[in-house]
Amino acid sequence: MDIRIIKNAPGVMYEPVTDGIVLQITDGKYSMGDMLSKKYELFSVNTNQKEEIEPEIPKYQLWNIVNLCKPKNYIYFTSCNMKDRGRIEVSLYRYSWEKKVSELIYAVVEELVLYPQQKQTRIYALHEDYLLFQNMYLKTNGMENYQGFLDFELFLYSIKEEKSFVVTDQYLQQAGISYMAPISKDVCAIKTGYNLLKGNGFQYLNEAETVEERVGFFNIRQMITDILVKQKNIYIDVIDQVRADKTIPMALVQEDYLIYSRVSKEGSEEVIFYHYVDKEVTAGIFPNVFSMEELSKPYVLKAMPCILKENRKGTQLYNLKKEKKEFIFGHDTEVKKIIGDLIVVETNHKRRFFKKPHTTVQVFQYKERAMLVNEKGSYQTLLIPEENKLYLFLK
Repeated sequence: MDIRIIKNAPGVMYEPVTDGIVLQITDGKYSMGDMLSKKYELFSVNTNQKEEIEPEIPKYQLWNIVNLCKPKNYIYFTSCNMKDRGRIEVSLYRYSWEKKVSELIYAVVEELVLYPQQKQTRIYALHEDYLLFQNMYLKTNGMENYQGFLDFELFLYSIKEEKSFVVTDQYLQQAGISYMAPISKDVCAIKTGYNLLKGNGFQYLNEAETVEERVGFFNIRQMITDILVKQKNIYIDVIDQVRADKTIPMALVQEDYLIYSRVSKEGSEEVIFYHYVDKEVTAGIFPNVFSMEELSKPYVLKAMPCILKENRKGTQLYNLKKEKKEFIFGHDTEVKKIIGDLIVVETNHKRRFFKKPHTTVQVFQYKERAMLVNEKGSYQTLLIPEENKLYLFLK
């Protein structure tokens, strides 16, 4: 395996772009209200060189942009310019890292005071020509003692036509989209409906104020077509749904698995691993889950569904299929990431004799039961741009 260790990496966001190139996002030098601008740089791991993207355009992460396209030919970012009376013009750009050019693809005037408490905007790049916008507005329950659920406004935007198409699906307008991630070339996993575990929604919302939460899959091209023809029921292949007495507070995609957590009002959590290819389901049940912090930590280790269990003695990685412990780590070691058959941990070493306290990062390979990396430093992130290539960033 080709392992590249990048030391003294700043505390920033990293996103893989292509082989040998990583997008690095750090704090910029501008500010607008309470927002600090961001600097976008393309970092070449092989040459250790950086190239800033459009340095003359101030970039602010006012909107959350999720790129579902494969391959990712564009990098999306937003810029803000102050207008008058607290209004700002928000401009959405996309940058071609191959052609090294950017283009303005959308702009709108917003009320800055609404963000982020009263309003949030999430954009899903479904296709190079289409963006799905979701505006989320905070509202209170009937008793006016809870503000954890939302009103939604969704529309599809055609970049070529510079035209918006309102989403007419009544369910999506009520429930909203909380998670989407690609699981194959043309198919994405999706979770709809808002989380009742956050802010103790079970206690404050009555059944009429809740919406049905669903998890499943959709074809990207079919969703675009359904919205363009104003389909009242956009097709989603639903594999599970709950309402009122249960909630789905977590959903994520790892390898070929859609993993989600289903929690009852009484605190019983069921973690479900749904294999997209063969439709096989693996599940584990865990008691006494009443907050987001108490949710289980699921991982897929070399195509095996696992749960990370923590107690006073340390951390155990439990294999649900084989019903056995795969790895055991001491209380001074924290599991930072599991991807493929690699396990990344960070260990705190106390002062001993003449050695100062320090931190090390280790990377273990499950198949060979071998330690691939053991370096001083603190874990920042790990990226695997392609098979047999690993980039480890350390602070």
